[in-house]
Amino acid sequence: DASTVTIEQSFFKNRLGFEAALNKEYYRLDYYQPFGSNGRNAPIYIDTTLYLNDTTLNPNVGRAMMIQATDSASWRNTARLNRRVTAFLDFNFKDLNPTLGKWFGRHTFTGLLQKERTVNTGLNYTNYLQGTNFDYNRAIRGDTTDANVRNLLNAPAVFFSYISDDLRGKEMNQVRLNPISQNRLVAGDTFNVNYFDITPLPGTNLPTNQYKNGSVRVNTLNNGSVANRTDVTSKALAWQSNLVSNHIVGLVGLRQDRIESYRQTNNNIRSASNEILPAVLGINGFPSTNQMGHTFTWSVVGHVPREWIEKTQRFVTSASAHYGRSENFAASGERHDVFNNLLSSPSGTTKEYGVTLGFAKEKWFLKLNRYESASEDVGILGAQTGASITEVTRPLNNYQASLNANLPFTSLSSYPALAAAGYSSYDQLFTAIKNFIPEPTRSLYPYRVLNGTWGLPGGAAIFGVSSTQSVQAKGWEAELTGNPRKNWRVSASVAQTEATPSLSAAPLAAFQEQYVANMKAAKLDGVVEGPASITTMLGRYNQSYVSATVQTRAKDGAANQELRKYRFNFLNKYTFSDGRLKGLGIGGNVRWQSDVTIGYASRLNADAQPVAILEQPYKGPSELSGDIVLSYSRKVTEKINWEIQLNTRNLLSRNKDVPVAADPDGRRTVFRIAPEKAWYVTNTFSF
Repeated sequence: DASTVTIEQSFFKNRLGFEAALNKEYYRLDYYQPFGSNGRNAPIYIDTTLYLNDTTLNPNVGRAMMIQATDSASWRNTARLNRRVTAFLDFNFKDLNPTLGKWFGRHTFTGLLQKERTVNTGLNYTNYLQGTNFDYNRAIRGDTTDANVRNLLNAPAVFFSYISDDLRGKEMNQVRLNPISQNRLVAGDTFNVNYFDITPLPGTNLPTNQYKNGSVRVNTLNNGSVANRTDVTSKALAWQSNLVSNHIVGLVGLRQDRIESYRQTNNNIRSASNEILPAVLGINGFPSTNQMGHTFTWSVVGHVPREWIEKTQRFVTSASAHYGRSENFAASGERHDVFNNLLSSPSGTTKEYGVTLGFAKEKWFLKLNRYESASEDVGILGAQTGASITEVTRPLNNYQASLNANLPFTSLSSYPALAAAGYSSYDQLFTAIKNFIPEPTRSLYPYRVLNGTWGLPGGAAIFGVSSTQSVQAKGWEAELTGNPRKNWRVSASVAQTEATPSLSAAPLAAFQEQYVANMKAAKLDGVVEGPASITTMLGRYNQSYVSATVQTRAKDGAANQELRKYRFNFLNKYTFSDGRLKGLGIGGNVRWQSDVTIGYASRLNADAQPVAILEQPYKGPSELSGDIVLSYSRKVTEKINWEIQLNTRNLLSRNKDVPVAADPDGRRTVFRIAPEKAWYVTNTFSF
């Protein structure tokens, strides 16, 4: 829903004026993510289980399947209020004196005052299973703590979707997948299940260890929330000048942005059953951060006097040169690094310069442009910044499950390794694991047991934890446009760009290094992350977090090969204005992009971490596509014009799937579907 009210007024024959505008926007996003939360890729598995838990043959062995686990859903409301006032003053020295007007020309001053408020609210919810005739947590997980909603989050609603016939003995090109036939799980669905009961026997710590039948019901609960507000106040002043009979055009601009971020009042308001309540969506009345950004921009364009060019009697009929420098500042929400240092909003500088030449009596124009830019505090997607901190909950909860099941510390399968490292109790182990987190971050994550599960009290943790990098980019562009004939228009452009990252995730790398050092100092690096796991704590942390950071930082200082370096576009259109074909138009365009890196060979560094070998990239194919447009127009009446147009898209595209990722051994592992070929017809009446 959006509405805008605008008031405009000008004075003195449009030499002075202002515009006041009020804009309100509201939109809601409902989101559902099956097959895993956080939008991650959904893998396809092959069921290799020969026997079911009741020892009968598995009828689905060999079939492709997808696993729906911890599916998530959410809603988000965004309300935006924008108030803007702009004013301008147009002054021409010609009004004072013609000679002054020739040299000092026309000047336009524009001012801006804008205030924008954005409020975001939303709840997350997920499905979990609850036994209707048995205690799910006790039977399935051996959990002896009191039943509550937080425990039930450890009982996600999981089911398999089979999407093929038996694939045993099939080649890859023989595989055929079917659509998913099941409906999504919703609250209230019930199922009969076979389960292996590990409920401790009365008076003992021994599990029941029996196969049983039962019934489970799908429930839904709120398990997360979002509530924040951002106020941005912007002030700007621009001065545009046309000097020396418009042969010199200059522009100077100043801008100031102030960003105030308001946090959620309390993100941990829960019901008696421990479910998050809508009251959690309150927002503080005072800002948590207040950032200020200043930018300065200027540019100048020089046009060579036409009479000078005419004297040369060359093919060139006009010439211009341009040069400019600009600063930019992107107002962002509150962000902190992994040590809780406030991160500045993204900012940068750009320099560009070039020439524009006209040929053949202005029928053709060639523009050449060179640019260089530098950006700072650019967010890194997929940096796993927050997860690098909260990873401690994995071993904490793995060992807490054994404690909840009343298993003696000395009975753990990992006890020999723990004893060799000097540990004799759960409490001693839990304290050491929590201390993996370096200070000062550790103090901001006061983990404790909440109803049988390690977690944080409301309001804890770093707000907006992120990782950033700097990026330097440079390149050039060339564009040729022309009208060879009256009704014929041609345009061609080619561009080259290169970007180089630096200072990538520096605080995160330092944090991970200290985290690992603390783990080794506690002598737990070689101990498994839980009694039922075969993965060590160090192995998990390196594999899940350190490795990705090492890979990212290894690319610092080298051109980003994952960016297509060259691009080419060609557009051609002709319209018949007389004769039998009058009103007919035919045109098309061709687009080409150079190949792109989709992966690298790798080697192990001194810490046994895989590092990309930048000199051995694996390339994805270049891309070529093209469209054709046919149109016909004519007057239906004196005042009504009709146009019909046939559009065809991607006629030149390949029909093959396009590889987008490769493993270190060069095998292509992720593909996207080739752009679809499409056509459509439009009819337009104008009057």
